[in-house]
Amino acid sequence: MTTCKKFAASVLFALSSATMASAAADVITFDDIDTVDFNPVHFNYHHFQWSNLYALNSLLPQYQGSGYANGMASFYNVAFNRAGEDAAFTSTSRFNLLSIEVTNAFASRDVPAHFDGYVGDRLVYSLDVMANAERPTHVVFGWTGVTRVVMRGNGNFDQTVLDNISVSAVPEAHSYALLLAGLGLLAFTARRRSL
Repeated sequence: MTTCKKFAASVLFALSSATMASAAADVITFDDIDTVDFNPVHFNYHHFQWSNLYALNSLLPQYQGSGYANGMASFYNVAFNRAGEDAAFTSTSRFNLLSIEVTNAFASRDVPAHFDGYVGDRLVYSLDVMANAERPTHVVFGWTGVTRVVMRGNGNFDQTVLDNISVSAVPEAHSYALLLAGLGLLAFTARRRSL
């Protein structure tokens, strides 16, 4: 393989890797938040702005048998909407919401948890999820290009427990431009070689 071909292949590999890495999934587990009992999810956690979501240590004895402990999909923290009020997470750039593990904190029967997905202020997705305190419900969203997700609260301290929020970045236009430039360079090299 000639030096030019090796270089072109390396450039193409680097560009495609950068594009794929920007779209790789991120699973938000809340497990790296220090919690003695429960604390608010801090402002820039995983590059999101969080509103009324709290991380809770589900291993504490007072939570055993509740949806806080039963909703734990990864060791050991979960998140919940304090006082059962609306909660949200927002990003300055678009993202894809892939899935969430959803549990109700106290209900032994299935109760609805409502989620809305927005692009800016425009509602583009809406989903009702049935959940109870016995075990997490794995919910596949498949929402693409949203900037904000709102979990609607039922009030009355009817809290919804979340774990393993799976999101991915929407590749920016410059990622595609780099990929096309790499492909163009490869085509140019191949054509030049054939002449």
